[in-house]
Amino acid sequence: MGLPLNPPADSARSSRHALSLIATARPPAFITTIAREVHRFNAAQANSQSQQNVHTTTLARAKTEILRVIEILIEKMPGDVVDLLVEVMDIIMYCIEGSLVKKKGLQECFPAICKFYMVGYCDRSHRIAVGARQGSVALYDVRTGKCQHYYPYKENKPAKAKETATDKSSKEKKKPSQRFFQCVYVPGRNAQYPLRPLTPAMSPAMRSPSMMSPSMMSPAIRSMLEEQQKTARASGQ
Repeated sequence: MGLPLNPPADSARSSRHALSLIATARPPAFITTIAREVHRFNAAQANSQSQQNVHTTTLARAKTEILRVIEILIEKMPGDVVDLLVEVMDIIMYCIEGSLVKKKGLQECFPAICKFYMVGYCDRSHRIAVGARQGSVALYDVRTGKCQHYYPYKENKPAKAKETATDKSSKEKKKPSQRFFQCVYVPGRNAQYPLRPLTPAMSPAMRSPSMMSPSMMSPAIRSMLEEQQKTARASGQ
């Protein structure tokens, strides 16, 4: 490119430099924006009316520049790329022809993405597997360009919730029952006996023998009270 630059070339160079600065400053914003544009482009490509203008759009003409920026992000900011690895693979699969990947392999077409151990390519089935942080797996068919998502850990969550609920109910059923005993004090010589409660809810005032009715007393207590009354009458006389 000779100097001085003409206005279109100068504008293209400035736009290229600005795009690199935006991508390195906000990698998640750049990746998600390009991925959404790719999905919109693929949806428009499925429409028969818009197939004539598919290869003349700005996104289609910027495939080489997008791959260059993605390669810079993988080298300088791999942590941000790992968080959105499935979206990055969507962009790469759009920018690289499927027939070229099928012929040469992913390692030769775009070696930067193969640095991640979560990305694998099968030469026999011509499929690319990408693992995400949420536990999902994305399978890309190189021949058709379609992607299928699998969530292997999603089905186990309700089962765990049911097990915890049953464990709680079983623990509540296994709680031991509690028993209570009362001691009734009867005045007299050595008259402290551990006896069973007469009523389940009895106030402390009603526990004294003087406040009890004869029907509520046991035969032993009734006979002791009668003997005490007889001795009290004899001493009073």
